[in-house]
Amino acid sequence: GGSVISVTNAGAVSLKHLTITGGDGSGNCGTDGCGGGVYARNTDLHVWYCTITDNVGSRSGSGKGGGIYVWNDIGHIASADVYSNEIRSNTASTAGSGQGGGLFLHTANPTSPAQIRSNRIRDNVGSTSGQGTGGGMFLHYYAILRDNLFHRNIGGRGDGLTGRGGGLHLHYAPGVTIDANRFIDNAASMPDDGSQIYGPGTGGAIQGYSLAVFTMTNNLLAGNLATSAGGGIYLDGWKATRGITALLTHNTLVGNESPIGSEAIWMSQYVKVEAVNNIIAGHTTGVTITVPASSTLYAYSNLFWNSADPIVGGGATLRDPRLSVTHYPCAGSPAIDKGIDVSWLTADLDGNARSPGSYDLGALEGQDVCYDAYLPLAANRYPSQMVPLFADDFENGESSGWVFTAGIWTSPSGHLRGDSAAENAWGTHTWTGSGIAYEGTVTLVSGRAAGLGPAD
Repeated sequence: GGSVISVTNAGAVSLKHLTITGGDGSGNCGTDGCGGGVYARNTDLHVWYCTITDNVGSRSGSGKGGGIYVWNDIGHIASADVYSNEIRSNTASTAGSGQGGGLFLHTANPTSPAQIRSNRIRDNVGSTSGQGTGGGMFLHYYAILRDNLFHRNIGGRGDGLTGRGGGLHLHYAPGVTIDANRFIDNAASMPDDGSQIYGPGTGGAIQGYSLAVFTMTNNLLAGNLATSAGGGIYLDGWKATRGITALLTHNTLVGNESPIGSEAIWMSQYVKVEAVNNIIAGHTTGVTITVPASSTLYAYSNLFWNSADPIVGGGATLRDPRLSVTHYPCAGSPAIDKGIDVSWLTADLDGNARSPGSYDLGALEGQDVCYDAYLPLAANRYPSQMVPLFADDFENGESSGWVFTAGIWTSPSGHLRGDSAAENAWGTHTWTGSGIAYEGTVTLVSGRAAGLGPAD
């Protein structure tokens, strides 16, 4: 047992080009465990180009930071720089509650926030035995998250377990920047393989709880799952002195699910969100506010395309965004050139320039030629972690004709509808089952897209 690397009050420490695996942080934090792979306290930690995999924060109780644990005290000048690492298949706890399957950060220096950049954070788990919080990362205080992939992380994994924040959990985090990241197929909670016993889960991609002040710019959130609320983002300020304040600019939220209605953003109490130039599509509800007396959404120049959009704000576009299967606006998309200028934002998620007077909505600027993916107005099939999208498979110039293996499908007046589809019938992130209403305009593009083939 023991952490692979443990440093305390060590000044500056750099770890580069290492494989860090098989660590067990049980007992590092009193009766709890923390830092299975890397344990650092009051140390200026730099982790670059490492593979951090298959570590456990605790096997004997509650645990924090299966892969990396950093705790820098309030007033301490130390920070953390985690750059271009593979942080994979770590677990915060296998024997109790867990926080931060991949990383747990308590970086309390506001003048030197933690830098978490260009990492692949995937397949990590908060807990396999109790409540799991922050499957990918649990964050206290100050940090900049930029150009990371959060993929298939799970808060609580196990039959009936509670989970919060599949990809990222913010708790008492008064200064966080979330810029140009991808949150794909994370889940707040997930049963064991083959089981359907889902536990409560909130915040499939991101959860903010009990004081968080953050900005989100140029992020993609797609296919994330929360079994209770907030398939994409869940925000709860808990009380007036611990409120949530967030600025969301040029993000794309697509097909994030929860069984009671697949809302992109769930706002509970003491939450204030300003949203500009975002795409929010493919959910049952775009934004849900459960305590309007204490929570407010200020929204302008966003695109909404969900089964219900009770809150859209000013200058909203209510049309199918016509995104490609990789979430770029295609030629003719109503998201193209629809955004208001944001003077401080000059590039998109991929680094492509945004030109004054022609900002496209969402995280990504549009492409001249791409395969369309159609966003269903109703996509609340449960359980599923998949983005309910499909693409046409016509040859250029063909007008109709589809091959299907289940359901009844027609294409009247260039539209396609159906009530069920066999698994993988579309070849792109669908799910089986009846009672699903998919629809979208059939648009012919050059070449062939993944999906159904023509009937002839």
